[in-house]
Parts: sequence; C-alpha cells; structure tokens
Amino acid sequence: MSEKLAPVAPLTPEQVKEFDGYMAAWRERLGLHDWRIVRSRKKSKNMAEVVIHHADRLVSYKVGTDFGATPVTPLALEATALHEMLHVMLCELVNQTEYGITDQALQSAEHRVINALVNLVLKTHE
Repeated sequence: MSEKLAPVAPLTPEQVKEFDGYMAAWRERLGLHDWRIVRSRKKSKNMAEVVIHHADRLVSYKVGTDFGATPVTPLALEATALHEMLHVMLCELVNQTEYGITDQALQSAEHRVINALVNLVLKTHE
C-alpha cells in the first residue's frame, strides 16, 4: 500500500483568501465582467483549475491544497490566479472550433483578447 505524502508547500486558509483576491483583481484587469466566477468548495489536485461553462458564462475555480515544488508566495499565488483567468479570457477564442468558425465570430473573439491586452499593457506603462 502506498503512503500518502505530506504536502510540500501547503496553502493556509489565509493564502486561499489571498488567491481569491488575485482572481478578483485579474478579473477586473482583464475585463471579464460578463462572466460569473465562483470558487468551488472542492479542492483541486493541481495548484488551481477552472471549469468553464461557456454557454452559461459561468466559471467555477478550485484551489489546490499543495503547490508542490512551488513555494507559496504572493507572486506564486498571483501568477497562478492570472494563469487561470487567462484560460477564461481565451475560452471564447479557443471554443470557436467547437461552434463552427465564422470569420466574424473568430475576429470578434480575437479582438476581445487584443483589446484587453492593449488596455492592460498600456496601463503598466503609465
């Protein structure tokens, strides 16, 4: 029988709340106001993950209990939250293949990403 390994980089409840704050901040920065984003009570086996219900514009995210080889720092928490929110941002573009690509739909999804990135990059240079 295999033994369960002790967490290498466990998250505290305070760090999970900090992660939630980063998710909210990146939702704002990336302009994802048209998505309902909620944290699941379930735990992820990964650092974090999102489950995206595109038709409902609903995102459920899970936070892991252990960041493994990655030390749990504010930067690691924020980078992980940004990673998950970028999945949401790119969802419409990625899913165009599922819905049948039209030039207009693809251009619309592409420009949504471009406009969000332009706003984000230009704000960092002010």
